Amino acid sequence: MSCCGNLVPANETNILSLQCILTSECQNSCKHCYVDKDDTQRMTFSLCKNLVDNFKQTLNKMNKDGRLIFTGGDPLMHPDFFKILEYTRSQLSDVKIHILGNPEMLTDSIIHRLKEFADSYQLSLDGLENTHDSIRHIGSFRDTLEKMDLLIEHGIEVVIRTTMNRLNLSEIPDIYDLVFKRGAEVFSIHRFVPVGAGRFSKDLAEINPDKYRRLLLRVYDHHLQHQGIHCKLIVKEPLWKLLEMEEGIRETDDLIFNDCVPGKYFCALPNGEFLICRMLPISVGKASEGGIDQILKSSSVIEQMKRVDLLEECGDCELRESCGGCRAMAYEVHGNYYSPDPYCWKIAQKLKSKEYSSSSEYYNK
Repeated sequence: MSCCGNLVPANETNILSLQCILTSECQNSCKHCYVDKDDTQRMTFSLCKNLVDNFKQTLNKMNKDGRLIFTGGDPLMHPDFFKILEYTRSQLSDVKIHILGNPEMLTDSIIHRLKEFADSYQLSLDGLENTHDSIRHIGSFRDTLEKMDLLIEHGIEVVIRTTMNRLNLSEIPDIYDLVFKRGAEVFSIHRFVPVGAGRFSKDLAEINPDKYRRLLLRVYDHHLQHQGIHCKLIVKEPLWKLLEMEEGIRETDDLIFNDCVPGKYFCALPNGEFLICRMLPISVGKASEGGIDQILKSSSVIEQMKRVDLLEECGDCELRESCGGCRAMAYEVHGNYYSPDPYCWKIAQKLKSKEYSSSSEYYNK
């Protein structure tokens, strides 16, 4: 499966992003996959067309710019993939189109066709060679680098995404250096959340909060080495706001923090259900119930999700409004949307000082 992600920088406040999961079909069986392997689905062309029309109307009504992201599984395995891209580009000529995919089906001719419609293609590197191949399959690492080179040769912007987990944590800075030297336009990192098939690999998510903080600082140090060149670093991590406060780190043109504010981003499942995050399996509406603008106006679920005053252990934190931790992680670990983010080192320290822990297996590693 391709790693799904939000490619909208937090500072681009007038952008609404929609991700369409075209199919759950995939050549890989990744340990951290967000798709349930027993749930094989494929979005119909009719539904996808409806979503594109819906998105166009929403952007016009709300006077917003848009990004449309196609992913899977592997979106290239959808039989109507290029038909969908052609229709999308005909209706949304000014909207950025991003593909989150795998390397296996990319050929010179496929990439040539992609260039007609897509603005970028995201590939995943989940570690250096041995680690990456152990997560995906033997040969995947080399194949990914080869297809990365081929995409760049064709003039397609390449985004490399790493899903951070216990297996690859120490390798993240080296992956960053590798993709920087290789010519990627963007290096994007996001932590693993044990959802979908990944719920069987929960041990990959068991990372000590202080160790996680040190990793983020190492990544930032590497960013400083590459600053001002060409490879942007996008960090989909609410806790980066905490580092910003503690260390004085600030966003720049090539260092972008993605936040998780409900309503900036929608994910459409193959059956037409809308989520606000691919890793948070809480439906906020259906395509059959009206446009995205209607969901934004009337969804009681989204309104409830915005209740930062309900966040446990964040009540006295000055970053409650802008950070709030990863709600998907809290939901999957504790079964409660408002529970503490198990990676938050500030909460971990507070809970230890209170001699209390609601999830000792995570906080006391």
